[in-house]
Amino acid sequence: MLTTKSKSFLDRVLAPSDNKREFYEKIGLVVFDRKIESIEDKEEALFLSNLTHLFGELERYTAFNEVNNETDEVAFNFELATSKGDFKSSRTYRLPKVKLAEVAEIENRIQTLLSGNDELDVCILLKMLNEKLR
Repeated sequence: MLTTKSKSFLDRVLAPSDNKREFYEKIGLVVFDRKIESIEDKEEALFLSNLTHLFGELERYTAFNEVNNETDEVAFNFELATSKGDFKSSRTYRLPKVKLAEVAEIENRIQTLLSGNDELDVCILLKMLNEKLR
């Protein structure tokens, strides 16, 4: 499930290194496609953002892997941002399979209330999710 960049990042994080400098150089090459020494001060924030994003991807897929190894759950992962500046960081939600019938019943009730316009319906559901995540 990992992207090519995420796989490469994971390989470099797990690869043995002789010293810290070598480890940092390996990571820097994946995160920013060049050596850390060549990063300018104004690029540090972007470097850290890319690094954080890659660690977040690994965390997300780790949660999915844990669920895949357990046959009684389904997992959903997402992050949510709005034009008003609200941001909900990536989070994984687990749904036990024993609750799937209950979920299907509630989902059917919600479907009858939606407009039928996919874009509007998605916005409605995202707005509701945003409110639930507060």
